Amino acid sequence: MELLTKLAEKLRGQKVQPKPIKSSADLVYALVEFGDLERKLTAIQHQIDANYAQLIQERINDAMPLARRLKELSNGIELYAHEHRETLLEDTDGKTVNLGVAKIQFIKNPDRVVFTKGHDEVTAIEELKALGLLEFIQVEEKLLKNVIKAKWTEIKDKVSAFKVGEGKERVQIVVAETDLSDTDKGVAA
Repeated sequence: MELLTKLAEKLRGQKVQPKPIKSSADLVYALVEFGDLERKLTAIQHQIDANYAQLIQERINDAMPLARRLKELSNGIELYAHEHRETLLEDTDGKTVNLGVAKIQFIKNPDRVVFTKGHDEVTAIEELKALGLLEFIQVEEKLLKNVIKAKWTEIKDKVSAFKVGEGKERVQIVVAETDLSDTDKGVAA
């Protein structure tokens, strides 16, 4: 939820005093209020999302003719530049021409590996292995943290570069989706 993330960023570093809760009844009311506030924040986020989607759609409709014309011009300029490359690049460094109102640059994209039809990285790796061309395959080394945690007692006296930190307990509040606003104060005492 983007709104909650933004609010958490704004609250980070601010000292917020906890609400005093003295009894289980106070706890129930605090949880009811917590749930109500959480639902209100969710409703605000839904409003933001709906308004954003509507605004984007409106702006797309306004921007589409501009984007289409920009693409037409870009394609036309690119076509002209390729057809007249030698003339444009006379007396230049061979890659860029400054026309005053703009520069036209000829930039070659780097070569890339492209998989042939019906093949992907997995089949390519299998083929390279079968041909003994292992120098073209990268083997990534990384710690197996789950194995380390599972066998920590066996290795803890042997390693010094890391340790297993004990997980910290935290409280998570999961609000029931039931209307608790009419809860009688004496019920949970």
